[in-house]
Amino acid sequence: MAYIILFIFSILINMSNSFGDENEPIRISIYPSRIADSGIGSNKITISKKEIKETNAKNLPELLSLQPGIQTIGLYGGIDNTKASIGIGGFGEQAAMNTAVFLNGVRINNISMATVNFGNIPLENIEKIEIIKGGGASVLFGDGAVSGAINIITDKNILQKSYYRIDQELMSYNGRKTNIFASKNIKDVGIQFNHNYSRSDQYRDNNDYKLDSTSINLSSIGDKGTYTFLNFKKFDEDIRLPGGISRTDYFTNSKQTKESFSFARDEFSSIEFGYNGFYLGEIETSGLVSFSEKVSTSYFDYSRYYSGSHSNDTSNQYNYDTIQGYKKGQYKSTLFNQPISYKMGIDFYDSYYSDKVIIGTYYKRTANQITLDPWFISQISFKNDFDFEAGVRHHFYELDIYNETTLKTKLHDKSTNTNAWSFGGIKKINESNVLNLKLSKSFRSPKVDEVLHYGGVISDVEHQNSKMVEIGHMIKLNKTKIKTNLYKSKIDNLIYYDSSAFVNKNYGETTHQGFDVKTVTTTDNFIYNLNVSNVTSEFDTGSNKGKQLPMVANWKSEASVKYNYDKYLNFSFANQFVGSRYRIGDESNTSQKSKSYNIHNAAMNYKLNDLDISLKINNIFDKKHYHYETSGGVYPLSQRNMSLKFKYLF
Repeated sequence: MAYIILFIFSILINMSNSFGDENEPIRISIYPSRIADSGIGSNKITISKKEIKETNAKNLPELLSLQPGIQTIGLYGGIDNTKASIGIGGFGEQAAMNTAVFLNGVRINNISMATVNFGNIPLENIEKIEIIKGGGASVLFGDGAVSGAINIITDKNILQKSYYRIDQELMSYNGRKTNIFASKNIKDVGIQFNHNYSRSDQYRDNNDYKLDSTSINLSSIGDKGTYTFLNFKKFDEDIRLPGGISRTDYFTNSKQTKESFSFARDEFSSIEFGYNGFYLGEIETSGLVSFSEKVSTSYFDYSRYYSGSHSNDTSNQYNYDTIQGYKKGQYKSTLFNQPISYKMGIDFYDSYYSDKVIIGTYYKRTANQITLDPWFISQISFKNDFDFEAGVRHHFYELDIYNETTLKTKLHDKSTNTNAWSFGGIKKINESNVLNLKLSKSFRSPKVDEVLHYGGVISDVEHQNSKMVEIGHMIKLNKTKIKTNLYKSKIDNLIYYDSSAFVNKNYGETTHQGFDVKTVTTTDNFIYNLNVSNVTSEFDTGSNKGKQLPMVANWKSEASVKYNYDKYLNFSFANQFVGSRYRIGDESNTSQKSKSYNIHNAAMNYKLNDLDISLKINNIFDKKHYHYETSGGVYPLSQRNMSLKFKYLF
């Protein structure tokens, strides 16, 4: 823990030095952003607050699924879908472990394979979403950014006048959401309060959902353009788990469940402290420290297998205590009379994990994972409208696992060092024609439950590494903007679950390749969007050579049209197509593929002074569909549903 203490101490020293230098010139600083000025040559997407509002999306996973090249896997069904797996680049079941997700610069991926909980991030509170697709994200974001990284930035409003907002949404299946947001500015200090409550019976039996979350943000902008903040967060989530059903039952009654009382519950709290815009000479610095605690409880009802007997039911409790942070600096200069910038930083992550049985045969296992990553990125701009970027990251990883059922005994002790690097460039041919290129190497470390299995079995899983090449092109033709990206990556030591041996392994090499095309056409009253994505992911070695990775849809598309009747009223209609895919565990591609599907949504929005009214109809044609399928069955998603939202600003 010594390096953590030194890290925090250095932040405080920087702050005191900055406040104490009265001769320091005033510099206006922008809120911290991981990729706002980084990622040259990468396939980047920025989703603005305005664009979020214009979609038909009900939640974050659904919003992300509308982006080209991003596939989601709904794990529990229902209309909230808060624990969906977000996939980029064709990783299927392993998607969540290969996509790094951040909230305001703080990693929210778990030390285990548990998916990110998106339920406590209402769309209404998001300022923008930054996405880097491809391995070039690893230098900036680190572990797990093999296929890309997502940074969600919430609305801070510190430079705005004080305001208050209430959102009330009524949904199908007895659903309702209430979101209260208050922002008060006192001189240079901002106070933001947010409370979010959600409740729904959801689509399936035994699928009730409830969320209660609260956050408080204190922030300040100094007279030299410095920005400091202190955040408190807490949320409680309860969801009933309907489980899988056979395909026969799915077509007969997709709402049914075979598990009458299974559930999962999350309790989470955190505190974050950070700063931006402090200068050491000409080096602009920023830093953040985050402490979080999470308790997850699960209960599985095995009466479906034991004729109504609950003698084999189990309940597990998972604890996560995490401290993480980063410190980075930026220096701008010239090289050969060309502007150049140097960005450097260090990230740390220290997480404690425990897994114990509450109901069933008792055991307790614990683990501690530490990572420490220094990184460096340099960017140079040439006079011929060519920008170049090179970066490198060194990753130190240590994982210790113990069995504490009776006496504390060490099961696993492993330390590893690896690297990520990237080279990228962007060439502006003219104002309407831009080319970009990226070469990169990325990595991901094994999750604790990829190493530790039921009964204390240990898999000596190695780090997964990837090399990728990306080529992109953007062109503007009159009122149409077309963006195309092609990529190919080679994955070495792919971490996957071997269902025949009931353990995780390193497979060997896989190849992932594809393309994305995004078009936007804007006229006086209409906005047309069309996205088309293709991805092929295949095993290169072993008995499944040439076979496709399960849970990867080769084709995906989104099409939408928005009509602005006037500045107060607009209508939109959208279609999403997702192709067929093999179920989880079917690496040999012998089972029947899931059916492809088309989903159609419509929305209307009316603004009257400070009141916004939105009506959304999802899955208009009542299409049966699902993402998630295992050997135990399919997990149906919602059919036709509606929502009516009122948003009042005062």
